[in-house]
Parts: sequence; structure tokens; C-alpha cells
Amino acid sequence: MQFFDNPEQFKQVSEEVFQEFVDSLSPEHSVDVTYSSNPPIKSWNDFSDGLRWPYSVVAFCRLTEDPEYFVPEWARLPYSV
Repeated sequence: MQFFDNPEQFKQVSEEVFQEFVDSLSPEHSVDVTYSSNPPIKSWNDFSDGLRWPYSVVAFCRLTEDPEYFVPEWARLPYSV
């Protein structure tokens, strides 16, 4: 799926930074796994503003043998890779 192939407005981070970011999300965020892309994607979504998937994605992980983690460019993190 093109949205995840070249993720504009997202930056790749380490697993630790990613986990810190998703832990900070509110409980209202939905988690979804899609197998319609290759590799499969696990995403955290914010549907509160009416956006539909994949435009609701606020963080995602490519589910590969060596996973890749992405958070929004606007995320303020103490460190990133």
C-alpha cells in the first residue's frame, strides 16, 4: 500500500522511542493490523476527527523479521534514530 511505502510526515525511530510514543497515546486510539500491504502493518489510529484509515494513522510498525517503527514528524521525542 503506497501510504506505507513512502510514509510522508512520519519519521523512522528505534523500538524504544516508538514504544514511549505509543504509551503516551490516549486509550481512545485504536490499534489495527492490516495484511492488505506487504509487509503487514500494525497501526495506532485516531478516529476522533472523522478521518478514515489510513489517514487516521498516528504511528505504525512494519511487521517484518526486523520491524521498522514510525511516528509523526511532529512528535517531540527526547531522542530518535
